[in-house]
Amino acid sequence: MKQFFLQFIFCLYGFLALSQNNPEPILILWNEQKPLTWENFRGEVKEDEIIGDAETVYSIEIIPTDILVDEDDNIVNYEDLSVATYFHTDRSWVYDRNTQLLKYQRLKFDIAELHARLMRKEFQKLKDYKTTGFNDYQRVYTVYWNKCREMQRESNSDTHRGLNADALVTWEDKVYAELQLLEAYSLHP
Repeated sequence: MKQFFLQFIFCLYGFLALSQNNPEPILILWNEQKPLTWENFRGEVKEDEIIGDAETVYSIEIIPTDILVDEDDNIVNYEDLSVATYFHTDRSWVYDRNTQLLKYQRLKFDIAELHARLMRKEFQKLKDYKTTGFNDYQRVYTVYWNKCREMQRESNSDTHRGLNADALVTWEDKVYAELQLLEAYSLHP
């Protein structure tokens, strides 16, 4: 009986410890229904490295992560190949919260998703032709990653890093319209 009681206590303790340890996700998949909030920016602000009032860190990652490439550079499971746009909560930070700045940070994440959709569209064309070469998909990824970075620089310049409200609205409208045109290439979580 004593052994049963001790096992029960240990199980109860373990259950309580696990239920209390429910950390927030580090990566957030882009989702139109769940726009970023300031609560998502949980990275450490390094005051000696501040360039602006907030920083959005995102990635466009090839999925699945366990793709198989044979000795001839062919992707074995190429039909499953896609990309996902992630926001990194642990590396994104905010120094001065305001509504316009949040819109600007969301725009950066939206631009990343726009280019992920363009990648998915091109990946689909390769799949339609039964193209299996890893370098073909990597080339598409590199081209659109560079275009994403260029569009980020243009939006930074045009909006003065989000300070020009009119230019920010123009960019939001432009990116939203392009996302809608590419809706067929969105990931649906």
